[in-house]
Amino acid sequence: MIALGPQADAVIGTGLTGKDPTGPDSPFQRIIELGGALAGLGVSFNYMNMIHVVDSRYREHYPFEIYSRSMYTADTIDAAGCRHTVVKHAMLNDLQLHIKPSRVVHALKPGRDTFRSLRIGDTDFFVWELPSWENLCVEHIEQTLDAGSFPCWLAEVAPRVARRLPAAAEGR
Repeated sequence: MIALGPQADAVIGTGLTGKDPTGPDSPFQRIIELGGALAGLGVSFNYMNMIHVVDSRYREHYPFEIYSRSMYTADTIDAAGCRHTVVKHAMLNDLQLHIKPSRVVHALKPGRDTFRSLRIGDTDFFVWELPSWENLCVEHIEQTLDAGSFPCWLAEVAPRVARRLPAAAEGR
């Protein structure tokens, strides 16, 4: 993650983040908290990494895992040029291949205060206002979980990943 501008330090933070790449201490979460917007310039509505922030937050409530059980190491270089080795979770490949963040647009029909798009020829451009996007997604997650289901963007993921064992069965 690279950030430039007056709030760059607030986005990047002051130290290494935890094992969850989109968790509560991630730059992705900070961008939402700072009132940021996400611009898609010539990409599908499915290019929406921010969706992983809310999935990460609710992952323990989903009936399936979203992260691999393996941990991965990577080298990173901070703003001072110091190299660090970090250990992170990685999204399951089936989640990466089959998640459809574009379903937020089609199923939840956000207002213009949340989502705007423009098509020029065969190319899409869009803007998500992240605080209102977050509220829309969280409300949807909580409603679907209460109904015994999962968010619309995970509909194609759910049949492809193993179901989580009930908590009582995991301890055996």
